[in-house]
Formats: sequence, C-alpha cells, structure tokens
Amino acid sequence: MNIRRLWNGRTLGLPLGAMVFFVVASKRVLDRIATALWRGNLGALGSRSIIQVGVSFRYPGRVQIGERCSVASGCSFTSEHSDGSLELGTATIVNRDVTVDFTGGVVVERGVVISEGVTIYSHT
Repeated sequence: MNIRRLWNGRTLGLPLGAMVFFVVASKRVLDRIATALWRGNLGALGSRSIIQVGVSFRYPGRVQIGERCSVASGCSFTSEHSDGSLELGTATIVNRDVTVDFTGGVVVERGVVISEGVTIYSHT
C-alpha cells in the first residue's frame, strides 16, 4: 500500500489527521451514550436509531421513535401540555437545529427527512 494515499508527507499532516480521527471517534462514542440515556426515557426508541448529544425532549415518555432513525444535535422537541405526542416513523432523519412543538400531536411518516433549521408547530 502506498503511504501517500493516507498521508501527504507534510510534517503537520499526520498529527492533524490523528486529531481529526480522535475528535470524530469521541463524538461517536458520546452520541452512543446519549442514545443509551434517551432509550431509558423515551416512550420507544427503535433499534439502530441514534440521538446525538445536544438533543432535548420535553415529556420524553410521549415520544416514540422508530427503527434506523437519526436525530442530529441542536434539535428540540417540546409540548405545552403533557398529553401531546410525537411519533417518528422508521428511517426518519431529523437534521440539526430542528424545533418540533408536538402539543397537538405530530406524526412523521416513514422515511421522511426534515431539513436543518425547520420549525414545526402543532396545537389544535
């Protein structure tokens, strides 16, 4: 294997590459820890779903997340009342900084991708 495929030969290339690898690897570990913590608090969290660090849920027991879902950091899921409900279908992706108010109930169907920075309100 040619070493030039992995390293550009410059002095800083290898240490910087190692630092990037460490940062990415540690973030993945933290995301897995966050997912494990939410698994115990949410109404349901399907297998192979991931909830990144920095996601917040109000009334987490009223939230059901399907299998193979991804919720990015900076997302906020809230309800004004304890009887609101949120369901994310299988293979749903919620990108960064999404805000969902599920006071009136929100159902996101299977395979939906919610773009970065979207705000969803439901009341009645």
